[in-house]
Parts: sequence; structure tokens; C-alpha cells
Amino acid sequence: MKRKIALLGNMNNNLFNMCRFLRDRGFDAVLYILPYDSTHFLPEADSYDDSYKSYVKTISWGNPYEMEQVSVDEIRKELGEYHFIIGCGTAPAYLAKAGMTLDLFTPYGSDLYHYPFFNLLKPKKFISYFSSFFKKNSEIQQSVSRSANWKGYIPFVLHQRKGIRQTRNAAFLSSGQDIYAVALRKLGFRNTYFRFSVPMIYTPQYNSESIAKYYQRSPWFEKFNDIRKSTDFLIFSNCRHCWKYEEDPASYKGNDRLFKGFSEFIKKYQGKASIITFAYGSDFPESKKLCEELGIADKVHWFPVLPRKELLVGMSLADLVVGNLSDSSWSTYGVVYESMSVSKPVMHHRNDSLYPKETLYPMINAYSSDMVANALAHYSVNKDKLKQIGAEAHRWFTEESIDKPVQQIVDLINNKKS
Repeated sequence: MKRKIALLGNMNNNLFNMCRFLRDRGFDAVLYILPYDSTHFLPEADSYDDSYKSYVKTISWGNPYEMEQVSVDEIRKELGEYHFIIGCGTAPAYLAKAGMTLDLFTPYGSDLYHYPFFNLLKPKKFISYFSSFFKKNSEIQQSVSRSANWKGYIPFVLHQRKGIRQTRNAAFLSSGQDIYAVALRKLGFRNTYFRFSVPMIYTPQYNSESIAKYYQRSPWFEKFNDIRKSTDFLIFSNCRHCWKYEEDPASYKGNDRLFKGFSEFIKKYQGKASIITFAYGSDFPESKKLCEELGIADKVHWFPVLPRKELLVGMSLADLVVGNLSDSSWSTYGVVYESMSVSKPVMHHRNDSLYPKETLYPMINAYSSDMVANALAHYSVNKDKLKQIGAEAHRWFTEESIDKPVQQIVDLINNKKS
């Protein structure tokens, strides 16, 4: 009999991809979509057919701060028969409420450094929260990380803390000094931690060869390709625009540094260069204003928020992908994985001294507008080197971010006693 695996939550489509890899390896894996999972992180946003419908379920409970909406019996009835449970987001809290233990916690960010801590009890945060009750009801809860229910706030935080502490295994890439590692230590996690991330990309579908098969099925391909055909050097940036008014330091992306560096680069570049980016993130209106001020608005092409299957189509046509350019160093995240899956070189900020050698893949390091300008000037006339960086990064990605972590998770499943 196939072992039954449950995967709870689908931020960034991470666990949808993991579910597909596990099913490829013979497990009866089922993905549970939580109510707050964003529409552009649903399976249909990351798949070119609807075959996933046979192993994806949507449940009515799972929101932060709303644990009273589901009973212990309901949770146990839904999840009690699974041999192994993988989760992110609010999964630790809901399993803890039911007296169950998560087998593998694969955090995406705020579920680890925000949810299990009493942030609203800080004076500034509390005043902002309290004042929200005097606003229109539709404005009270504009994001799932914000509680509109004080009675549900404390129970949820306590259960999230308990659930993470009791989780048998946790896995995420970390320098050991970043916000994720610090949060895990603050929580007093004593169980097994693995320095790997779940595969964020389903490589049988997304790679430099297979992606072209989907061009004619993409409603956005022609728009992307028109820009490609009229551009000598095409830059693709699908990071959230969070650089001016963003309150969460961990969410800074340094998008302004790309535009400032680009504006300096094109003053000397002999060809035609363009940027493709997206109206995504709290500060994208500020990015548009900045482009106008810098005189580069005609070279920056804006697209709406698109599902990953469309992002990868556009990205596959680019010369260079740009990720997080903030002062903080990051090893891997969605944009990095996406670029490597289609063999595109990525430029972002990574402090190599913080990470084990085996986690270092070929990339272009930048975290200031001057570094961006210099890198663009160099690589715009050295495209063969760019292609080499992309190809070598893809090889690293396949081995270290797909094959090895999938095998480690398979081993955890097989080694768990019934």
C-alpha cells in the first residue's frame, strides 16, 4: 500500500511542487490549500493542465487567528490517516490544537519569524492594531498576517509556537545568522534541522527545453516576445517592489538600486536595453515614479501580477534575471530558483562568507546602484559568460535543490515508523 502524505499550505506553490515530486516517486501525496493561500499561488497558476485536481483539496479552515472555526475532531478526521505530514504557514498551529505533530516544517518566512511571536503587543503595533477597529470592516484585515480578532490572536500565537517546537523536523536554507535561524533559536527548537529547502520548481515542467512547448499556450508570450525582439539586452525582474515605504525590514528588495544602476548603464551602452517587471508589491507605484524621474520609463515594461507559468515564459526569453538587491544577504528564494530552472543567470546580493561552500552556486553579486551599473556594463557585452553562469547554476540547482532535498524527504518518510 502506498504511504499517504499530506502537505498543508501552498505559499509560493512550494508544496504543490513537492507534492508532484512525491507522487512521481510512488507516494499517495495530497496537497491541502488553505483559505488564505493567494490566488497566484494556487496549482492552476503553476500548471498547464488540470490533472492536479485529483490530489488537491481545499479546506475551509487554516487562517491565522481563526482557530476557533474548526474543532479538534475535524482536524483529526481530515488528517489522522496520513503517515507523514509536511506543512508551512499555519500548519504547526492547527496540528498543535489537535494534539498532532508536524513531521516536517518548511517555512516560507513570516510563518517562522512573525506568526509565533507577540508582535502586536509592542506599543506601536498595538496602537495601529487598535485603531483598525474604527475603520470600515473591509479595511480591517488587508492581509492574513494581521489579526482582526483579538480573541483569536493569543491562542493562535501560542499554538504556532508550540507546533513549531514540537515539529519533528524543520528544513530551510540559512546562513545561521539570518532572521529565520534567529527565530528558530528564540523558539527553543530542539529537534532536527536540515539545511535544505523544498524544491520550489517542478523541473519536469520548467526547464530551458520544455518551457518553449508552452509558448503558444501562453496569452502573454507575444507581449514578452515583442519586447525580446526589439531589445539587445533584456533584464527580467519579478521581485516584489518593496523598497520605500515597506515596514518589514525582511521584505526590503532594493528595487530602486536596479533602476538607478540601469539609468547609469544605458548612458554608455551602445545597444538597446529594456527591463520587464511587474506591478507587484506595496511600492510598485513608487518604482514607476522613480523610472519617470530617472528618464528610463520608456525602457521599463510593466506587466500585471502573473502566475508562475507565465513568469517563467517571460523569464526564459531574458538575458539576465535580477533578484533582491537589498543590504541583507539571501542565499535562495523563489526568483533565484525560477531563474536557475530555465538556466538564466541571476544577479542579487549574497555574502558568500555566510554560507557553506556546497550551497554556493554561480551568480552575479550586487547590492548597490553602482554595482548594478558595473555588472550590466560588463555582462551586456559578454553574453557568452552570462549563458555559462546560467548553465552552471542550472546544474547546481538540479543536484542540490531538486535531487538531494527530494531524496532527503523521501528518506524521512520511509524511515518514519508507522
